[in-house]
Amino acid sequence: MIRKTAKKIIKKAIKNRDVGLLRDKQYIRAQLGFDWLGNLSIQMGPNCNKACRHCYGDYGPHRYGLPDPDLVEKAVRESRKAGITTFTLTDGEPLRSRNKEVLEKILGNRNPEVPIAILTNGSFANTDPNTIKWMRFLGDNGINFVDENGDIMCVSFGPVYDVHWHNYCRINFGLKEFFPDADFGNVLTYRLMRSGHKDERRSLNQVFTAIASAFCGRDVKLEFGEGRENSRGNNSYFLPVKNGTSMEIVLDRCDPMGRARNIKVVREGYPEKKYTLNNLNFRPETIGSIWLKSNGDVSWGYSESCIKKGKIYGNIREASLSDLKERILDDSVYQGFRLGGVRFLYHMARQVGEFKGRGRIKCDVCHDIFGDPELIQGIRERLGPGGHEGLLHLVDVYREYLDETGKSLKIR
Repeated sequence: MIRKTAKKIIKKAIKNRDVGLLRDKQYIRAQLGFDWLGNLSIQMGPNCNKACRHCYGDYGPHRYGLPDPDLVEKAVRESRKAGITTFTLTDGEPLRSRNKEVLEKILGNRNPEVPIAILTNGSFANTDPNTIKWMRFLGDNGINFVDENGDIMCVSFGPVYDVHWHNYCRINFGLKEFFPDADFGNVLTYRLMRSGHKDERRSLNQVFTAIASAFCGRDVKLEFGEGRENSRGNNSYFLPVKNGTSMEIVLDRCDPMGRARNIKVVREGYPEKKYTLNNLNFRPETIGSIWLKSNGDVSWGYSESCIKKGKIYGNIREASLSDLKERILDDSVYQGFRLGGVRFLYHMARQVGEFKGRGRIKCDVCHDIFGDPELIQGIRERLGPGGHEGLLHLVDVYREYLDETGKSLKIR
């Protein structure tokens, strides 16, 4: 079986919500027979230059901690051997002077064929000179916005950010000046973080204008609507670009985590409830991410909001990235999550202890499970030793779970 075939098998089993497919050896082999941890997410905080109202990690100037340049360099140097195929800079603001040394370590030591995603709040473009300085820095350090499979930049915006919309104009024109041959629809995405704020439409219109003036021509017709659903399940607007791929504006939501819990409309939109197998989604994915904390701790997940005590597998200071990755891949809890998602872990938690499973979103269930060291250890013991030698036992437990619950439940 090749990786492309494995992805098709996983997607078909989940899309059809078919218990027979989910318990089939082909699905199990597709999930566990491949290394899906191809992305390395590097935490750029938790100290941040902005204290955005919605921040899931409660980052900001009040938080202590920035990525250790030497530890990041070690991880990036070891990334090729560890099979890393993409990098993501997240959980803080990458494009700031305090992270410049770390950026130099990342860009100077990565395999140039491995693309990098820069997630920014756009604050670096507060003046023309600063915008030029950062665009030149990125170009001089090997950022490639030209090739189709090259690097990308995602700019988050909205009323929850204290960033003037003129910054987005500077970013767009700066990219055009320093990377004139880029297909900007492939390398630049804007993301509106929706929190119910009365000025969201105004922010959206301003970014429309910033994009149109740089890439689309001033005569482009801008209309509000529901947008089109993109591949990630969020709604998006797509603006036609002259001689290139359409520009995308993703309409994303603020989940009730971190400071977003203090936003009334977000809190009211996600009332706390009791979760059961019936209302927990079943969404295992074909991709995954290793997460590197600023202090060198290594886990799996896309951001710090996913990481709890029960998901730390060691520190890059004491072990290689390949060894830490193997610990994750061999962990029966990770393997169980690959097979059955949070629903399977919830089922195991209910068997191991008195787990209540309450929260505002399904992520809260996962957080509570991994936040309880005794509970997660009990699940790990129930699932078996992990690794190749423990697969038969793990698969037996997983199939018992499907036989017990799958026939009477909708797999969603």
